[in-house]
Amino acid sequence: MKLKIAAFMFLFLYVLTAINAQNIITDRPDFTESAVVVSGKILQIESGLEYVDYKTSEELSYPKALARIGLGQNLEVRLGILGWTNVTIDNKSENYFNDFILEAKYQITDTDAKIPVSVLLVSKLPTGDEEVSSNEAEVGLKIAAAFSINDFIGLGMNVGAISVDNAGNREILSLASASMGIGIVDKLSAFVETYVNIPQNEVWMPILDFGFTYLINSDIQLDLYAGKGLNDYTPDFFIGAGFSFRSSF
Repeated sequence: MKLKIAAFMFLFLYVLTAINAQNIITDRPDFTESAVVVSGKILQIESGLEYVDYKTSEELSYPKALARIGLGQNLEVRLGILGWTNVTIDNKSENYFNDFILEAKYQITDTDAKIPVSVLLVSKLPTGDEEVSSNEAEVGLKIAAAFSINDFIGLGMNVGAISVDNAGNREILSLASASMGIGIVDKLSAFVETYVNIPQNEVWMPILDFGFTYLINSDIQLDLYAGKGLNDYTPDFFIGAGFSFRSSF
């Protein structure tokens, strides 16, 4: 499994560098949400797959997809499906259907603000199979902000809190992230990111990742990313790739 995934990602990166480069701004592939909304009457689809290696299991999730619908100058609604997850334990694999996502993002600042700031209402609905579902609705808020350091480097940051169910008890899961984007050439960019999930009564879960985005044109983007957890409570390794596009309606 690992060899097949690695070969696929290597091929994807080769294709990425061979295609011919900005206007689409996506919330993937990094964990940090962008601080801007999609424009009114724009439908933006962001999708991908992800392989995660834990100490005792492996997971392949597909197609993780998010539809972002612009309803005005500063508001978008978001419908997501986390797709299916193939879980492999001791060479035995099972497929499970994941939960749905229903969200909204409102950009507090003007669209041309130097430091855009948005607030996100996030929720996960327990529509998936019991083995991978949250089993209870999860709701929360995130604040996203960004600013440009210079013409080639930008920084995005998120903080948030989500109400989650833990064995029948409601707890607050806090989160924080910082992602640095680096323009390499006109169409190719990279990012380096660190983020942490902070359960209310458990150990922090810090993660480091990096990746690339490539603009085929102003409406279509490819991405590739990889990362690893920084303690025993996080994944040993993960890697993913995606495709995003937008269209007016």
